[in-house]
Amino acid sequence: GQEWLSPKDLNPPTDLFTEVQDENDVNLFWTAPSTGDSTYLHWDNGVNYTSFGNFLQPVEHDYVAKWDPNHITDYDGWTITKMRFYVTVPMPTIKIKIWTGPDATEIYSQDVPVFNVNSWTDITFDTPITIDASTQLWAGLNIDMPVTGPVMGCDEGPAISGYGDLYRFNNIWYNGGLNWNIQIQIEEPVLPTYLHWDNGENYTSIGNFLQPAVFDFASKWDPDNIAAYDGWT
Repeated sequence: GQEWLSPKDLNPPTDLFTEVQDENDVNLFWTAPSTGDSTYLHWDNGVNYTSFGNFLQPVEHDYVAKWDPNHITDYDGWTITKMRFYVTVPMPTIKIKIWTGPDATEIYSQDVPVFNVNSWTDITFDTPITIDASTQLWAGLNIDMPVTGPVMGCDEGPAISGYGDLYRFNNIWYNGGLNWNIQIQIEEPVLPTYLHWDNGENYTSIGNFLQPAVFDFASKWDPDNIAAYDGWT
């Protein structure tokens, strides 16, 4: 059977240490879980085995990898920033494309004027696309081949049928029988981290009860407290 295994790992805090203030107070310090992680979504095994095309006539195909909502739940709100793919001939005109929804509604298209042949090509999106995990995600290539023959790289299988091997010709979807060498890089949004010494709750307030006054109220961190955040803004 076909089973989606999410590559997203658990991401716990690290570098926990303590400072004992007195017999009743101990300060805990740790490095917060990192944000801004990235990973690749793909159905192929990452290795090119052969290639696929039309041997009867020049054609225009969409070669697509598809994910259902349950495949991408962990990545809701992440952004698609790159696509990598493998083609085997220099002749085609290529566009990278993103579609969404059950009917594969196109939401993004970008020309690829230069690409590698018989090796991986990495293309950065001009405009990153935010993942909506409530609906289907489709990512792939529009390839216009001016001659007959193979063009789209694929692994040796077995195919993840209906997900890793989809292609479209004349607006009809087919299964190619092997998984296309198509991968998308997705990135987690960078979330803010708050530095503080308080417990996050208000208990009382302080001020001058004798006269109006100007105070500087401040919190201080020593270098060892903020070493994990060097370079952050």
